[in-house]
Amino acid sequence: GSARRLGGGGGRGGAAGGGLVAVRRGGAADVRVETAGDWYAVERDPRGGEVWRWAGAAPRLVLHNATGGARRFTLELEARALKPRTVRLVGAGAAEVGEGRATAGLGAIWLPEGRSEWELEVGEIETPKAGGRELSVAVYAVRIIGVTD
Repeated sequence: GSARRLGGGGGRGGAAGGGLVAVRRGGAADVRVETAGDWYAVERDPRGGEVWRWAGAAPRLVLHNATGGARRFTLELEARALKPRTVRLVGAGAAEVGEGRATAGLGAIWLPEGRSEWELEVGEIETPKAGGRELSVAVYAVRIIGVTD
């Protein structure tokens, strides 16, 4: 599989450009992932260099399919939350995201050729005392895996 940094797409306090890691396998090399909507700027752990991006109440993923036609893919998030919650990719599936970093499978989608936006439903947001930001899930990576039927 290949890995690359995920594009920014702005968002709350977010600079355009980099951040998350997109891991693409099984024919997904020609699919690009970006964030849109309610995302915060990229954060980095100074001890280990890990990066993540917090989502707010209405995050979206923008997928660019340059494979030459509609294809079926499964999507996974490597994520954690301040409190356990269900995260749902509208049009696909849902997964539980807990307080520890883990992989959440969001199910299979038919991805049309070109650009498409996918809404993430993240449930109730949390506002920690430090910083006062409205947070739902911290996403470390998005995995796109081609499905062969």
